[in-house]
Amino acid sequence: MPYTRVLGPSALCQTTPDPVDFGVLFSVLRHRDFKHLWLGQAISQLGDSLYFLVFLFMVKRLGGSDAMVGIVGALQALPYVVVGPFAGMLADRLDRRLIMVMSDVLSTAILGFLAVLLFFDSTPHVAWVMVSGFLLSCVNSVFVPAKSAALPRLIPAEDLQEANALSMATQNFAPLIGIGLNLGVLSTLEAIAPDYFFLVAVVLNMVTFCVSASYLARLPKLLPERGEEDHQHPIQDLKDGFRMAWSEPVIRTALWAGAGVSFCVAPFMIIHLRVNEEWYGGKFWTLSLFEGAFVLSMVITSLALGKVKILHPGRAYLLGMTIIAIFVAAMAASRNIWLYTLWNFVCGLGLPLASIPITYYIQVATPDAFRGRVMSLFGMVSQAVAPIGMLIGGWLLSQVGPAPMFLFMGGGMGVMCLLLLASRPFLAARQPEPESKTP
Repeated sequence: MPYTRVLGPSALCQTTPDPVDFGVLFSVLRHRDFKHLWLGQAISQLGDSLYFLVFLFMVKRLGGSDAMVGIVGALQALPYVVVGPFAGMLADRLDRRLIMVMSDVLSTAILGFLAVLLFFDSTPHVAWVMVSGFLLSCVNSVFVPAKSAALPRLIPAEDLQEANALSMATQNFAPLIGIGLNLGVLSTLEAIAPDYFFLVAVVLNMVTFCVSASYLARLPKLLPERGEEDHQHPIQDLKDGFRMAWSEPVIRTALWAGAGVSFCVAPFMIIHLRVNEEWYGGKFWTLSLFEGAFVLSMVITSLALGKVKILHPGRAYLLGMTIIAIFVAAMAASRNIWLYTLWNFVCGLGLPLASIPITYYIQVATPDAFRGRVMSLFGMVSQAVAPIGMLIGGWLLSQVGPAPMFLFMGGGMGVMCLLLLASRPFLAARQPEPESKTP
């Protein structure tokens, strides 16, 4: 069957005056429902960034080996591969607002249980911490496709790219704040009251999920717009979702290109740590400098792209990935710390250029009845490929060292860019014109 573009009703896009004039900074926040979604997620992402490093540190402190830390990472990626497709199916069958609220409630309950354990025993068995992390990832893998599918229903199509840009900027800015809080607040707490260090981190993250749920509960019902397939078997739902994604040339190309890029860049953080140790003395401030430059440029570019109309998302994707490929390869010969930092900054400019316009295209071009399954498919593919790339990259790093690895990663992404040049529909695709306007 042919698949046509379907937009959610514009009545769901509420624009109301706000006593706090967010519009001065981010005009897209004048839309009340999107503002509630953004506020909830900004606070939740801050809690996650605050908790993530503490979580890995907790596993290590409680007796986990380096191998066990690796297992923790794998356990957190596994739900996106296994649960992801079914999560997308749920997002295309149930009220997406309810899915998001219940996901935050379940995350609060999981962290609450862990907090009780830590209250009575500041050093519980590491298995409890690992199980908690796995369950949180399961819940998050359900939340993400529901949120991605809901976003186009909460905001007029003409503002959707700006909404995606602000979401991406927030997602990248939260870790910077989280690192600062880790260094300033939690490190001080660890020195003063080490028995309460883990407990406070868990409780803080739990509170952010509660706040997020309170904002999401204010959204309107977000039932998918479905027709004759309402009562079909869930397995058929999954098949239809895969078929829809594969039948659309631009979405199909974005899927395999995303998988290839994810494979190429998966070992970057491992190489990053090795370079910091061997080339720049292994100081924490140097590692923070590289990461800060990358994240800062992503935030700047994301906010700028929210105000720019990109007509050809495929060409923007190709340009962004080409920039990253060139400057990742250039890192191989960048023993100067400031030059290496500059190349990290430039790579951060390319990533939003590649991802934001194509995300907008996929959200708008995908019918609402299929949007959850299509968005979950992208997460599933990325999470399935990344661990393989990390394992192979880690082994190659031990054999050849960091400089050749930068050339391998940059070269691999260069090959992906050459393959994209052969996809005429991908490069010729134009952003769909907005069909709904907010009164």
